[in-house]
Amino acid sequence: MLMAMGASTSFLFANAPKWVDPKTRDMVYPTSRYLVGFAEELDTKKEDIDEVLNNLKGYARSALIQNVKVDIKSSATLETQDFGDEVNQYFKLSSTSTSELELTGLQDETWYDKKNKVAYAICFADKRVLTDYYKTMANKDITAISNDIATAKTFIDNKDNQNALKKYIEASAKFRGIEEAHAVILALRSISVNEAQLQIDTVQGLKQTIDKGIASLTKNMHDNIDDLAFFLAFMFDVQLNSTNKIGVQLFPPTYQDTDMGSAFSRRFNSSFEQKLTEETGLNISTGTNVNKAQYYIKGTYWEEKEHIRLVFTLKDLKKGTTLASAEGKLQLSYLTGLGINYKPENFADAYSSMLQFRKDEIVGSELQLNAWTNKGESNLMYTEGEIMKIYVRANRE
Repeated sequence: MLMAMGASTSFLFANAPKWVDPKTRDMVYPTSRYLVGFAEELDTKKEDIDEVLNNLKGYARSALIQNVKVDIKSSATLETQDFGDEVNQYFKLSSTSTSELELTGLQDETWYDKKNKVAYAICFADKRVLTDYYKTMANKDITAISNDIATAKTFIDNKDNQNALKKYIEASAKFRGIEEAHAVILALRSISVNEAQLQIDTVQGLKQTIDKGIASLTKNMHDNIDDLAFFLAFMFDVQLNSTNKIGVQLFPPTYQDTDMGSAFSRRFNSSFEQKLTEETGLNISTGTNVNKAQYYIKGTYWEEKEHIRLVFTLKDLKKGTTLASAEGKLQLSYLTGLGINYKPENFADAYSSMLQFRKDEIVGSELQLNAWTNKGESNLMYTEGEIMKIYVRANRE
């Protein structure tokens, strides 16, 4: 029986690429050097082969990117060994910038087994190439931000505060690209403790300069929810073409790296929707038909000593690009004074469960399992009495 099985396996893969066979795939693309996503499908419906292979390439890419996302979340949640609290906190924030991650430099291969009617696809990327790319991109953005700050200061010297504020806002949006790049580098285990600390010190220094610059020009114009919502909408308007009235799906902001909302999330989202409509002219939707939205705005908020920091991004889902970003601060004393809870309900229990699930998550499995609800996959907000529908899809039986 064993000999027959061995002969059968050898015959099956006789003319196939080595990566089709799981026994030799790691020899061709060792995980120590490559990121790999794999997909296969039995063509029982006699579909167009090119269409099947094209779909499989998408599944393989999704599998690879999902593995990277899991690595990013795991690294940020479970704390990176040898990194200090400041570095770990920064990487946790960076991990929230990768919700719709699109990696650069991915390569695909496909093969179809005509005899057994099975289609195969693999997606792979050299970790060293990716690391070099994202380090270069992060450094370019850091240089661009430094130049923007210098330009803003020149505007201030010339008494042109309006253009100075615009330049600070444009610079602030570039931090999202740096955060995404750093999150990928962390997931690839391609950064030393000293290098990470140096990069973060540089980024935090630039952020502080921009925060002070914006604060000096806006004169604390966002001391409450409505004022902050207006200011963030204004930041989006500065970065967008005002003639482009695209439809955008708006999601309530979530707390830190939890994907969970709160009473504050709901209250802020209501004001933010109104201000975005008034200031930007965007066609804002907060309904449940999220799967058809090409453009969306998502946000997170974090505790930082005596205030919370909110960060929102407008992204093109199809292209995976960031079109605009905005961030601002709100005093915690303001929220507590009004009795507005900014932490999710049952937060301690829910967060503990999330950490346990992430710790046991299996990365690299060829089984792909997707779950979503009638309100989408993330930034979910349900009220008491609402019905939640949960859908699950697997790529194999």
